Amino acid sequence: MLSQVGDPLLSVLLRDPWVIPFIDSYDDFARRIKEFSLISKGLVGEVFREEDRELTHTYYRILLLLSEGVRRTSEIAGIIQPRGGVATVSSMVNKLVKMGLVKKIPTLSRENYYKVDTPPLSLALYAESKYAVGERDVEIPDLPVGREV
Repeated sequence: MLSQVGDPLLSVLLRDPWVIPFIDSYDDFARRIKEFSLISKGLVGEVFREEDRELTHTYYRILLLLSEGVRRTSEIAGIIQPRGGVATVSSMVNKLVKMGLVKKIPTLSRENYYKVDTPPLSLALYAESKYAVGERDVEIPDLPVGREV
């Protein structure tokens, strides 16, 4: 992608084909982050439309925490405190891995780290989590695009 586009930041975003028709530059993505945040929330709602609302909300909260940089299921369980604790969060994260929304990163210890798999989705969820861009119009000073690169 980098050889075709020439811009390292844009090439990171365009690796996920669903954003190609919507952006021409990284700055364009940053300006339209509210739209991408709402799209990502809709994506999660669509994926889990068969589940009940509370469960869909829990999956969305897990994705938001992963996009913020919370990498371990034990930390996620401590924050959202679902019924069933770490085992419940682990099974939910594994379901997200199977769907391709989350990437499992093996470590030297027993516990794995996890992250949102696609850069545009990760950045949109980060903006929603930190700045609530879906609810208000706000200009984002910095997205952690370096982490995605």
